[in-house]
Amino acid sequence: MVAFENDALIDPASIWSLHQSLDNSVFVNIARTGHAAPIDACPLIQDRGGLTELREALGESVIRAGEDGCLPGDTDARAVQDLLRIFVTGFVYEALGLLAEPLNLTAEVADLVEGVEIRGFNEAPTVLIGEG
Repeated sequence: MVAFENDALIDPASIWSLHQSLDNSVFVNIARTGHAAPIDACPLIQDRGGLTELREALGESVIRAGEDGCLPGDTDARAVQDLLRIFVTGFVYEALGLLAEPLNLTAEVADLVEGVEIRGFNEAPTVLIGEG
């Protein structure tokens, strides 16, 4: 289960609750990023400083959702996506039985990607929407 620490659309606490209800689940909370960080367009949105030129055409709520985690002050979206690729690839390899031994991904995986930090690994989120 992946949560984004500053997600304005899905509270990381709800992802944590789902994680707790599943067997063999891993919970990763990526620091200083939001809901749209894994979307392909996010690095471009970040590079442009947001979606300002589309605000009038798309409306404020759509723009806020599209910019959530994709603004210059957020963690670099490319780094977030690189980290997600590592976790997803590891999960798929393990789920398909392509590994001789369990991979046992840990929080230290984030050390492989410069510029991204895990706020919590198999730990409940500490900052909830509206509190931080």
